[in-house]
Amino acid sequence: MIEVLVKADIAATPERLWSLVKDFGEVSWMNGVSRVGIDGEGVGMVRRIYVGDAPPVREVLESCDEEAKQIGYTITEGNPLPVKDYHATVTVVEAGPGTSQLEWRGRFNAKGVDDEQAEAALRGMYGVLISWLKAAAEKTD
Repeated sequence: MIEVLVKADIAATPERLWSLVKDFGEVSWMNGVSRVGIDGEGVGMVRRIYVGDAPPVREVLESCDEEAKQIGYTITEGNPLPVKDYHATVTVVEAGPGTSQLEWRGRFNAKGVDDEQAEAALRGMYGVLISWLKAAAEKTD
């Protein structure tokens, strides 16, 4: 198994950032999503993320720990990245007054590419996802 961890500091309270992360069915912070389908709620819920005409990415919420401010999820179908057996956690940690650190960790096996290429693809995707969450969390109304 390959493991990737990407961290970023975000100028938002842990509560603000956690409110975005924990709402597994709400992904308006993701760019390019045309629609989202939801089945169920809480741990075990399924979200299907549609981007254009591509088949949906099907993700299952495996865990949600309010105290630790951490969710765990897996991609079960439609993964656009060169990986399989994918599991991830997203954790919000206090980094100082009014500041958070977002940690996105993935475990997976390479699919159709070597380990380094798979790792690079995930690092790139996590960077994009984190930048979108950062923009949403830091946005002032």
